[in-house]
Order: sequence, then C-alpha cells, then structure tokens
Amino acid sequence: MIKKIVMVACLSATPVMAETWATGDCTIANGEKVRYMVHDSKGFISFDNKGPYPMFTKREKNMGIITHIGSRGNFVLAVDLDTGRGYAITKFDDGRTVENNVACRLGSIEK
Repeated sequence: MIKKIVMVACLSATPVMAETWATGDCTIANGEKVRYMVHDSKGFISFDNKGPYPMFTKREKNMGIITHIGSRGNFVLAVDLDTGRGYAITKFDDGRTVENNVACRLGSIEK
C-alpha cells in the first residue's frame, strides 16, 4: 500500500513538459488576420477569428511551413521565425490561386 501511495505522489508531482515551438499573429496583405500555434507537434490555425482548424506543420532551420487543407481549398503559409515575414498561398478548389505577403508578430519560438 505504501508503494502505491509513493508512486501516485511521484506521478502527480511531476511537471508536464509541453513543447510549444511557435505562435504567431499574422496579417496577410489583403487584410485577413491569421493566427497559428504549434504545440506538441499539433498545429492549429484561425482565419479572422474563425476556427481553430487543424493544420500540418514543418520546420526547416528558421522557416515554419504551415499547411491547412480546408473545405474550399488549400492554404500554405511560410514564415521566417526570426523576422516574422512570410508568404501565403491559397489554392481554391475552383482553380483560383491567391498569393500574398504576410507580416507576423511572433510569440514564443523554441530554438
């Protein structure tokens, strides 16, 4: 019985280690607001305060690449994690493609 109590006490006292490697509040050149957060290898994105929606993420050196597959098309955001500057491409299911520059205010970034 004492072993069980000690084990439970050790488990409950252990801090939860979470890895948030990037957050950002972005403004696309067309005025649309985008927010993203990558946490524990899961990513979420919101567009003009609608969402959050799941997204795929990839990190290559100082670049974060975010992909959201939506109901009307695909959205890709590439952001420099040092400067917050980036580029967004949306390819709609009807064949239209919209490309814009992006400026992001970066939050937490794990190096």
